[in-house]
Amino acid sequence: MSLAYNRKLAALALALIVVAGSLFGVGRSVRAQAAAVRNLFQNGTGDGYGIAYDLGKRLEYAQNLMKIARAQDAPDDAVSAVSDARADLDWLTGSSDYAGLYAANEALSAAVYVLDTALTQAGADKSAWDRELGNFDSKQMTIAHESAYFNSAVSAFNTGVLGALPARTLAPLTGLRELEAFA
Repeated sequence: MSLAYNRKLAALALALIVVAGSLFGVGRSVRAQAAAVRNLFQNGTGDGYGIAYDLGKRLEYAQNLMKIARAQDAPDDAVSAVSDARADLDWLTGSSDYAGLYAANEALSAAVYVLDTALTQAGADKSAWDRELGNFDSKQMTIAHESAYFNSAVSAFNTGVLGALPARTLAPLTGLRELEAFA
């Protein structure tokens, strides 16, 4: 009997085609939905300015704060702490290590406030500092608002898309995994 007329072989071939098509289709669809969620981190909710943009602006403002602090003869160790925290955040910029970016952003904030305290205790003229610190803080408030939306989208993806069939059962075979929140 010819292979073309073998029912068992035909059924096996059909099953393999269905499984391969399912893996490909589910993987492609879920990856596209994950990319849309990751895009929120870069481009926000429609204004084109996401968390990544605001982190970049905070890097700029931190650089300006260090220049102002140096001009005010701030303690070197406090300025160096801001510089180190800034470098850590800058190094992670562009990555999808959202937890690392969150921690580096928090460390930068902490270092800037230690420097702020040092300038206050030194009795420095803080008019330029306070303006730049206001910009630095404003971006942090924007990040807090954007991260709530981003983290909600991450949670919805992880539970609604990856937690549903068939993605849940096919995830190990397609390499799909949960997205990380910015927290």
